[in-house]
Amino acid sequence: MPRLDPVERVKGFDEVQLGFTEDQVLTEAARCLACGVCSECYQCVLACKAHAIDHHQAPYEETLEVGAVILAPGYQLFDPSRYSALGYGRYPNVVTSMQFERLLSASGPTAGHIARPSDHQEPKRIAFLQCVGSRDREHEYCSAVCCMYATKEAILATEHVPGVECTVFMMDMRAFSKGFDAYYQRARERYGIRYVRFRVPAIAEDPDSHNLRLVYETAGGQRHSDEFDLVVLSTGMEQPAGARELAEAADIALDEHGFCKTNPFHPVETTRPGVYVRGAFAQPKDIPDSVIQAGGAAAEALAAIGRARGTLVTPAEYPPETEVQPGDTPRIGVFICSCGSNIAGVVDVTGVTDYARTLPGVAHAENTMYTCSADSLKLIQERIQEHGLSLIHIFEPTRTY
Repeated sequence: MPRLDPVERVKGFDEVQLGFTEDQVLTEAARCLACGVCSECYQCVLACKAHAIDHHQAPYEETLEVGAVILAPGYQLFDPSRYSALGYGRYPNVVTSMQFERLLSASGPTAGHIARPSDHQEPKRIAFLQCVGSRDREHEYCSAVCCMYATKEAILATEHVPGVECTVFMMDMRAFSKGFDAYYQRARERYGIRYVRFRVPAIAEDPDSHNLRLVYETAGGQRHSDEFDLVVLSTGMEQPAGARELAEAADIALDEHGFCKTNPFHPVETTRPGVYVRGAFAQPKDIPDSVIQAGGAAAEALAAIGRARGTLVTPAEYPPETEVQPGDTPRIGVFICSCGSNIAGVVDVTGVTDYARTLPGVAHAENTMYTCSADSLKLIQERIQEHGLSLIHIFEPTRTY
């Protein structure tokens, strides 16, 4: 797999794994298929690190008869390169809110250290531009989440870079959910984040320093020109890709903005009975509202199929249990969960596993990365058969089975 050069990785947000070109894919596929008549040696299965080869796989198609459908395709973020005046894609120190979120993340390109893409230096002044892709001629709606995530990112920036100055340019602050207004006031009073009521129409760059100049007016009509080290564009929500194709397939209507058309008094119902919607596909909304609407959509769907409940249920089949007689020596299996680095970062899971092997009755002990994952559960089933285990202990961070 071609990979991005390490020197180039820290300069932006490009994927490290570059993927294969079409020619490379065809060449690799031809090489695999040209090995001769398949003799079921399974060497290709062993060689494929992605576990993408299944000799038992066959074309599969199934038609399901359902009583209700819930649509939840989500949304897509606005592409700010469509607003050339803001310089996104041309000026290295103009980033989107999602990219800035990655800069704040410990798993991001800078390991949580906020640095300008142009020179990898800490920014001293950061500007947040609101309503990029919202509340304009092309998008006449509010994306509902931008005000608060920009406030959150500004607070985190002050905690990551002591002394940094954050300015949020907005039309107005829409902090309408529980505790949001108090959070906004705390950002102003405790963290010193400045809010300016002005919609910045354009950004200019100093070609030598790559600093960004913004010209704006305050509420009193005074004209200002400020220079910032980094500009963050708070991008709004748009209808998800393929929304129209999905609407045609589900035979539902969309509103004038491309989102699912609903009744204000029945927000989970679409224009077709039995088809329901939840989340940002109905209209832009944040996570708590999406969760609440998901519960409402599930309740409506269950009400629609209530009379047929249980009529198509296939009884679960379980493997036969191994009978353990009184006095039999238990064969205990111990599985220690690393939980990524959550446990392994503070506990010597290898040492715990080695110690478990020395305990009486333990026939097998093993360390797994994520014990609750489907792969690990399948592995445990295999180990039960392989070692004839009669008792299983699974150790996770907050509970033991």
